[in-house]
Amino acid sequence: MRAYKTIFILIVPIVFCLCSCVNRTRQQLVRVDSLLNNEQQDSAQDLMRRIPPTSIHNDEVKAYYNLLLTRLLYRENQQIKNDSLIDFSINYYQKTGNSAKLAECYYYKGGIYEDRGETKAAISYLKEGEYQATGLKDLNIIHKLEESLAIVNGHHNEYAVSLNYAKKTLALSYQAHKANWIADALQTMAVGYNNLGKTDSARKYFNQAKDLIKYTSPSSQADYYSNLASVFSNDTTFSKECIRKAEKIGPNSTTYLDLAYLLEKRREYDSALVLLGTKLIR
Repeated sequence: MRAYKTIFILIVPIVFCLCSCVNRTRQQLVRVDSLLNNEQQDSAQDLMRRIPPTSIHNDEVKAYYNLLLTRLLYRENQQIKNDSLIDFSINYYQKTGNSAKLAECYYYKGGIYEDRGETKAAISYLKEGEYQATGLKDLNIIHKLEESLAIVNGHHNEYAVSLNYAKKTLALSYQAHKANWIADALQTMAVGYNNLGKTDSARKYFNQAKDLIKYTSPSSQADYYSNLASVFSNDTTFSKECIRKAEKIGPNSTTYLDLAYLLEKRREYDSALVLLGTKLIR
């Protein structure tokens, strides 16, 4: 009898310690999630690094940890070659019926496949995420899914479909009262109308985004000026000025291609070739 009592006395502190550790890890993950929702990427990343994988003792915490780790990697534009992290989370949230977390998982799963060039699968996962998000009150995940569906469809010439999703994104952005969301949505609308050949409508939405674009990320600001240059491509002086602004904010291959195109329009062929050779050919 005394032996059983001794074992019980030993087990209770161990169980208490494990429960305390799990709760602490869960609280840290909730904090990481909140930081990311408030665009505090560096702080979220620092906190995530301080969570040792050895502190993850059950499937609930592991699923949440894997989702947030995938989210961080995706936001850092790191290519995710292995689906095992997000697949574990998907399987867990399917079993538990957590539609909000499942919708978010499908958002990142869709993004991963889009980065791999597998558009059909990407749209399928995003649509599944949209379905799981039906009826949710979490505007963050609904907005991310609608925005991504607008962008992915636009990249693959489904311009009317893209514009329809852009309209949904804009409505959600106004509902959330977030200036950066509104600016990005207005820009997506402008690009959508421009792709459909409706230049006047494109200019209208670019003008509406003008005073709000400063609240967006550097990459979105660079895209704004690159896209503006495309709409006003007949005005080569203004377009070149826009491209130079984009280049200064956040140079990327799209920016340099746009600038090379403008140089070619101005018959500055040597400059265009030099730009392509030095910036794009590696």
